[in-house]
Amino acid sequence: GLGEHNKFSDDNIIRKCKHIILNSVLHFINKKIKMLYPELNKKLFKERKLFKLKQNHLISSKTSYNKCFLNKTLKSIFSEDISPKYTRYSPSHNKDVIDSLINEKDEIKKSQFNAIFNLTFVDCLKHFRGSDVIEELKGLNQLNDYISEIKMDNNYEEYCNLLKIFINNFEKIVMEKKARKKKKIKNL
Repeated sequence: GLGEHNKFSDDNIIRKCKHIILNSVLHFINKKIKMLYPELNKKLFKERKLFKLKQNHLISSKTSYNKCFLNKTLKSIFSEDISPKYTRYSPSHNKDVIDSLINEKDEIKKSQFNAIFNLTFVDCLKHFRGSDVIEELKGLNQLNDYISEIKMDNNYEEYCNLLKIFINNFEKIVMEKKARKKKKIKNL
């Protein structure tokens, strides 16, 4: 029925988990850029930072897509078109930034950025929830940080518990989710 699809429905929680983790990773990468390029003023930093993406691939909750998404690299995830609300930047802004970072002349920066952008979504997921420590992601905001930062609304407890369950079992939930059947065939 209509009531079933709310912020607690599977697809929404899966989407929310992806969103929370990628947001955290985006902030982390931008902090890294700031740290490795201390000479950049505000304006120049804007030219070199990554922006939020167009929502399409985050929102796609097609089961087959989510299964592939687990093993997508950060390079391919963040090279997608940026949100159209950044009118002063080209849609390929992130892709161009990433290309310049991973081809940096400075070997130390280059190897750091390559290590980060070669990580997969599942690497980030594991580090985010604390089931693994990924060296390259040290300093990333994790699940506990996120939970302590969100506002207490009336569904807070239920929402946090659900979030924890989904993030802790994300791969299993995504891998075991059946692709939606198109239409039932009558008289089977």
